[in-house]
Amino acid sequence: MCVGAIEEILMEEEFFNSQNNFCKKHCDSFEDTDENKLSYTALFEEYTVLMETMLNSRLQDKVRVSVSDSRQCGVAAFLFLMLSAN
Repeated sequence: MCVGAIEEILMEEEFFNSQNNFCKKHCDSFEDTDENKLSYTALFEEYTVLMETMLNSRLQDKVRVSVSDSRQCGVAAFLFLMLSAN
């Protein structure tokens, strides 16, 4: 069930739109060369934070609903909530 929740999030229009908007915003930053620029690292970190934040938030919502409604995620949901409660 928890893996299915991640799949659902990745298929949501909101997740797709966030990725698409990021790509459109930064598409001019990249060049078609074999060498990677240092500026790519900052963009990768920005993208990673954006996607992880969104995924984490949506997954917490889905796991909370799942745990409170059906208890089907059991130990996996409990561990996720404990590890993400920073």
